Amino acid sequence: MASVSPADWPGPAASFQTPSRAAAGRRTDIDTLRALACIALVSYHVVGSTPSSGLELPYDHWLSMLNRTPMDLRMQLFSFISGLVFIATPSRGAGAAVGAKARRLLVPMLCVGALFWGLREGMGIDQQPLWSIPFLPYEHYWFLQSTFLLMALMLGLTQVLGGRDRLAAGLIGAGAAVLWLVGPRAAPDLMSLNGAIKLGPFFCGGYLAARWPLLWSWRSSPLGAVPAGRGIGLGLLAAVLLAGSVLAVLPDAQGTTWRRAMTLWIGGAGCLALVLVRPRSRALARLGRQSYAIYLFHVFFTAGLRELCLATFPHVTAEALWLPCLALGLAGPVLVARMAAVHPLSALLFLGVRLRRGAGRGRGDLGPVPAE
Repeated sequence: MASVSPADWPGPAASFQTPSRAAAGRRTDIDTLRALACIALVSYHVVGSTPSSGLELPYDHWLSMLNRTPMDLRMQLFSFISGLVFIATPSRGAGAAVGAKARRLLVPMLCVGALFWGLREGMGIDQQPLWSIPFLPYEHYWFLQSTFLLMALMLGLTQVLGGRDRLAAGLIGAGAAVLWLVGPRAAPDLMSLNGAIKLGPFFCGGYLAARWPLLWSWRSSPLGAVPAGRGIGLGLLAAVLLAGSVLAVLPDAQGTTWRRAMTLWIGGAGCLALVLVRPRSRALARLGRQSYAIYLFHVFFTAGLRELCLATFPHVTAEALWLPCLALGLAGPVLVARMAAVHPLSALLFLGVRLRRGAGRGRGDLGPVPAE
């Protein structure tokens, strides 16, 4: 069934459909946001977060500062979208839903993470033991562990509270925000618990936003017409990027309480701004539908092309490498997903999905986290 854009709904009298309830269809605006998050993430790993990673740029290089500007919005946006399409009251029961989440998130984390570990080990890179990948954060795959914890907690607490999912989301989001600001850090960081605490407010914020009709039905909103709401969103987004650009030149501020508070503000305000602006692009939406594969596999392509270019052209500049690596990091995983989706076993191990007979084979258009 084709999904309907919120801007086209006639008003409060119409049948309201939140993003989570429309998850069976495709939403161009949400898939566009997924694509923007993917582009920011892949660029982040191409450039690197420190002078010893990625393109090994100094902190004061313009590309490094540009790369760090959305550092408090990248993963927060991924988590916000995951909450936006999540359903905490599944028809099949909480236990079955937790099992489905483990299959969808943890199985690819283990299989793809082990492949990446083997590649880095073959290159002589010092890293954590292979056996620790199921239990401790490993590279960017920590996000999958953290998201699993948040989803399992949401499912369990919603059941304990008798189906009051909004209350569960509010309690988890508020508790995570407090722990992020003033709480201790887990050591060891089992199942990326610290990441779950950091992302909890954004995941729960996305869940609650999906159930706030005023954000999605503009004509019944106090903001009035769509252009007015988008204008507010653009102004808020400009403020978020300005704050991010200022913090990008203050790497030593990481870890302080005020800096953690800024992470909450930038991430929350940035996600709200993007919902208000609600960018739409069919081309980006097509890319966004491949976001899970891009998240899992992009590092194989970005690191591989970077090392190949540096070995072939030792004096190539960082600026010349950035866009080709970014492009391959976005396109390569799409091909991998299409190949993995051909066979049920590879689809399960590398994408976390069960292929139904005759459905979805070879397409690989699988979102970042399933709604159910």
